[in-house]
Amino acid sequence: MSTNVAEHTSSGTSWGYLRGMESWTGAVFDLLAHAAEVADGPSIRGRLIGARDDAESLRDLLHTATRRDDPNPNANATIESICLLWDANEPRFEQLAAEVDPDFYELWRTRSATTRMHRHGLPATDNLALPYSA
Repeated sequence: MSTNVAEHTSSGTSWGYLRGMESWTGAVFDLLAHAAEVADGPSIRGRLIGARDDAESLRDLLHTATRRDDPNPNANATIESICLLWDANEPRFEQLAAEVDPDFYELWRTRSATTRMHRHGLPATDNLALPYSA
């Protein structure tokens, strides 16, 4: 079974998920970077800097994973697990950023609405074929 990029991109929900999460972590990175820059107090700033760095690292990992010529399903599954953990904690830091600069947060939320909707990949199509079928 071949796993070239064109085949994987067109039929793999995993690939769409990774691409969506790459965009989403980039958007969250922008929010957290701004919030860390304007935050009052070292405790809040430190938490935001840590969250920003995590978002940046995950975005970079996803960027590398989605640009490979030979997608590795096992590696992608591992990356998806990391994404799930990050995704579970992200709302706490998003809320913290919203409290630091509510006006910027509302602007960011509006700008990133489409990215948020597609963070787990594009909606499923009407194609009912199994992803591994020819």
